[in-house]
Amino acid sequence: MKILFLIGNGFDLNVGLNTRYKDALGFYLQEQKTDERIEKFQKDIKQDRNNDFKNWADFETKLGVYTEQYNQDTVDDFCFCVKDFKSSLIKHLKNEENKINYDLHKQEIITTCGNAITRFYKGLNSVSYDSFKSEMEKPQHINYDFITFNYTTVFDKCLDMVKKVSNHNAIYCNIRQILHIHGKTSEHPLLGVDNAGQITNKEFANNPKIKNLMIKPITNNKLRNSNNQAAKQLIQSSDIICLFGLSLGETDKTWWQQIGVRLQQSKAQLVIFARANNKDTIHADEVIENRENIENKFCAAANIDDKIKTGLVSRIHVGLDTDLFKMNLVNDKASKMKRND
Repeated sequence: MKILFLIGNGFDLNVGLNTRYKDALGFYLQEQKTDERIEKFQKDIKQDRNNDFKNWADFETKLGVYTEQYNQDTVDDFCFCVKDFKSSLIKHLKNEENKINYDLHKQEIITTCGNAITRFYKGLNSVSYDSFKSEMEKPQHINYDFITFNYTTVFDKCLDMVKKVSNHNAIYCNIRQILHIHGKTSEHPLLGVDNAGQITNKEFANNPKIKNLMIKPITNNKLRNSNNQAAKQLIQSSDIICLFGLSLGETDKTWWQQIGVRLQQSKAQLVIFARANNKDTIHADEVIENRENIENKFCAAANIDDKIKTGLVSRIHVGLDTDLFKMNLVNDKASKMKRND
């Protein structure tokens, strides 16, 4: 059996890092800038961030909209501003990563991540839980692969700790590769949209500079890093696909479509872990509505129409507000004790 996890910013948030879009934008806007091009770019962000940005995908979508304010004569100005923001973002993320003392939290990391990976079904409804539990407990070899959309390597380091004990504890099975589909803080972090249709300035849509800078699948192909091909292969060979900490935004539409194809062409199962809009568990209809909204959002993002969805819905499982990967890794107990002394 092959199980694939797609990991998003929700993981870094779950371990205590300030990696929300509003954290990074706040860091960027506090930086002193004297360049008129950047001042204008920052002004646009300030106007939009409170109303239009619910997550990182919304901000990336807005980058495509911002192109309307530029023309072929000012394309270099736009590229300059995007690169300047990206540099600020990476600086902020590195600062956040440095807050973690992995050795201090080693056992918590091994236990929490190991259980999250091998018992991911614990937060699902009873029907889904029983089905996955029965399947996972069969004597078999299970391979685990991971695609992370994060630039940070926090997940990598946590998983490496789990991997080191896997040879001594069969529960952790065979942990294989981690693919950074959008690069890392240290190497080619990609920021932007999924396709040319998401660039509202149609003159920019075919501009080589914009395509190389902002259309993430194209940038990967131009880098010749094989990330796109590797991700597609992992998705198309997986039996269970788990999405954690991802917003299912349009700016990563390529990957939701790939998962949709896999569901239609196989008996693969999809598990989506998400936050509920309303956490009231008293009213059954609201729980149902939350789950169906997430199912509908995925199917829309994957271009799955209602007729096809009817045949797939039994293999789409939603986990709401689970404790998967929940741990505070920035709570440095040793430092607190030192300060108290």
